[in-house]
Amino acid sequence: MVKMPPEVLKLLEQTAPKALCVIATASKDGKPNVVPIIFAWPLNDEKILIADNFFNKTRLNLEENPQASLTFWDPETREGYQVKGGIEIHTSGPIFEEAASKVRAIRPTLNTKAGIVLKVEEVYTVKPGPDAGKRIA
Repeated sequence: MVKMPPEVLKLLEQTAPKALCVIATASKDGKPNVVPIIFAWPLNDEKILIADNFFNKTRLNLEENPQASLTFWDPETREGYQVKGGIEIHTSGPIFEEAASKVRAIRPTLNTKAGIVLKVEEVYTVKPGPDAGKRIA
């Protein structure tokens, strides 16, 4: 795992609740799937917690091919990042409870199916300009 720089952590905390995140997965045979999400939070500088409330193809992909890419951005500043890494799926226990609790605080009627942990392996900037796509961690 690698550590996300402070500016990446800060932007994730600010953008996820505004639905400015997308998670990308691929099936075992490489078929891509990308969906918007709002329930994503840094657990620490090496892990991101994602709540599975509605995942269907995404969940199947994560079970078959436990890798994902999470991209988030601020449309005003155009700052944005892509984080890639391995996945752990928690359907019970402390990680699941933390995801469910965070979701209930925002949307009390949603039933969380799992807490997904993205273990950070790569971080890239997606801000337009000469450094777009550059690996930063």
